[in-house]
Amino acid sequence: EITPSPVVVATGIVMVPSSKTLRMTMVDCRNKSDAKVVWEYPDSTGICTSPTLGFNNTVLMVEQSLHTIYAFDTSLLPFEKDRKPKWRKTLSDVTNVQASLSVASDNGSIYVVAYHSPSYLYLLYSNGEQAPISWEMYGVPFTSPAVWVCTTGEVYHENTFSYKCNSKGTLGYVYVGTSAGLEAFDRWNTRKNARPEWAMNLTNPNDNVQSSPAVTVLQDGSQKRVLVFFGSMSESKVYAVGGLRGTLKWTSAKLGDKGIVSSPAVDANGTVYVASVSPAALYAFEGLTGKELWKHDLDGEVVSSPSIVGDELIAISTTVHSVFIVYVNGTAATTMPPTTTPTTTPTTTPTTTPTT
Repeated sequence: EITPSPVVVATGIVMVPSSKTLRMTMVDCRNKSDAKVVWEYPDSTGICTSPTLGFNNTVLMVEQSLHTIYAFDTSLLPFEKDRKPKWRKTLSDVTNVQASLSVASDNGSIYVVAYHSPSYLYLLYSNGEQAPISWEMYGVPFTSPAVWVCTTGEVYHENTFSYKCNSKGTLGYVYVGTSAGLEAFDRWNTRKNARPEWAMNLTNPNDNVQSSPAVTVLQDGSQKRVLVFFGSMSESKVYAVGGLRGTLKWTSAKLGDKGIVSSPAVDANGTVYVASVSPAALYAFEGLTGKELWKHDLDGEVVSSPSIVGDELIAISTTVHSVFIVYVNGTAATTMPPTTTPTTTPTTTPTTTPTT
């Protein structure tokens, strides 16, 4: 069984964790018709979160029961069979870490959420040292954090507001899905126990976010827009909101009947890929408008997230022990292990509700 999500560590090289076999697996997909396992890292208690690309050619993952972060050096790929962690760090004063890490691209800062009463977002430095900084949440965290780092000199727009990234780059947020909706934290507000900068409630007050948010910048005419994408549980919808003020941009139609726990993936063209739990399917949407582009049926149930491999493949795992490799146009490439080829259903009309 594969429940955490795979991650692409290099072109054609995917790392896939398993909460059942208690191992981290590296899969070589460079031969598209013959993907194969090239490395496994066994562990006594299990690495139960998805891997995260870190600073200085590292990939990070959390051993849930021991609250320990592992860092593997990815400068030489694929891994040889006896590859061991570069370093490991056990977190202090942290309990119930059930989500993956996120890493800031500018300085390698590591963000992790943990359940307490109340719950907190924690900061660690790129070498794993825990910082004396935390942010208090309104709700119970269900997702991994997503970090947005601005580009110096760029101007970003949301509604009638504009924000410029200064020379110090001190514009940026960390987004977390919780029982209260989507919460956004100013990553430069380093006061201990600081509160969210803003929080967005869902249309259904009983709904919650268990789909880790994905944040990107898309060009909309002459303006750059920071957009955050995530899925909801009760209504099984995909949301797109502005990343600076939390303005709702669009929502999708209902996808499946068991909610969305899959974190969206966004490619360089602004296409958003996300999966429904059951009936299992992979969807593609236009990021700016929410128009549904295609739907690709899968086997089993999907509780993992899609990963974009190179510029033409998407990898996603399901509860039937399969990793599906799909082309960006929605057609099947291969599966691991092989299974019956899923079907693709073209979408002829948009199924989204634009928001004014």
